[in-house]
Amino acid sequence: MSGRQIAIVCIAICSLAFLLAAFVSPRFVKSEFALPKAKKLTDISKSFDSPCDPLCAGVQSQLPSSPLPSWASEVLAENCIALCEANQDHVDNTRDLLLDRMLGGMPSAEGKLVSWAECMSPDKEGTSFEQCLESWVLARAGMPVGSRSYGSIVKDVWDNHLMLGVLILLFTGVFPVIRIGLTILIVFDSAKTMLKLHTYVAKFSMTEVLLVAFVITFFKAESFSFQMSFDMGGWFFLIATVLLWCADWLAKPLKVAV
Repeated sequence: MSGRQIAIVCIAICSLAFLLAAFVSPRFVKSEFALPKAKKLTDISKSFDSPCDPLCAGVQSQLPSSPLPSWASEVLAENCIALCEANQDHVDNTRDLLLDRMLGGMPSAEGKLVSWAECMSPDKEGTSFEQCLESWVLARAGMPVGSRSYGSIVKDVWDNHLMLGVLILLFTGVFPVIRIGLTILIVFDSAKTMLKLHTYVAKFSMTEVLLVAFVITFFKAESFSFQMSFDMGGWFFLIATVLLWCADWLAKPLKVAV
C-alpha cells in the first residue's frame, strides 16, 4: 500500500470513530433560554419580588387630588410600608393567587403544574419572579433546554413526524457510516462498480447539510433569546465530517486512475 492509501484508511477510521462517538454521546447540542434584559421587564420583576413599594405607591396615587402636607405624605408612606411588611405573607399569597389566575400553574421539574407560590417561595434562595417567568415561558412554548443527545433529537422527531425521523436517521447516520466504509474499501478494491457505489452513496450523505442547518439554527435562535451551541458530541460530529472530507479528497486520484 502507498502512503496515500494508508492515510485514507487511517483518516476514514478516525472519522468513523468520531462519528460513532458523536452518536453515543449524551451531549450533542446544548440550548439555553433567558428573557431579554429589558428595563420594563426588570422593573416588573422587582415589583413582584418586593410588592410593598409598588402597592404603597398605588395607594398614594389614588388619594384625592388636593396636595397633602409633606409630613402627612411621609407618615402615610411609612405607615403603608410598615403595615405591608407586617403582613408580608398575606401580600405574597395575594400576589401568587393573582399570578395563578392570570397565567395558570407553574410547571415543576416532574412536569406537573404547581402554584407560583411554590416557585417563588422564600425558602428557595435566589429564586425571583423573572426566573419563574422564564420557566413558565419555556413550558408554554415547549422549548427543551440543556444538553441533548443525537438519539434524543432523532427520537423526538421520530415520535412526532415518523417520515422525517426516518430521513434524518438515514441521511445523517446510516449513509455517512456506509460512505466511510466504502471509502476504506475502494483503497483495496477500486473496481468501477465500487467507485460508482461510493459516488452514489456520497450524494446522500448529509453530514455537511446537517452542520449548515445547525449553524443557521444557532444564529436564528439567538434572535429570540434562545441560545444554542455545540456540546461534546456536536464537536465530535464536526471533526468526523472534516475528516471524511479529507479522506474523500485523498481518494479522488484513485477514482481518476481507474
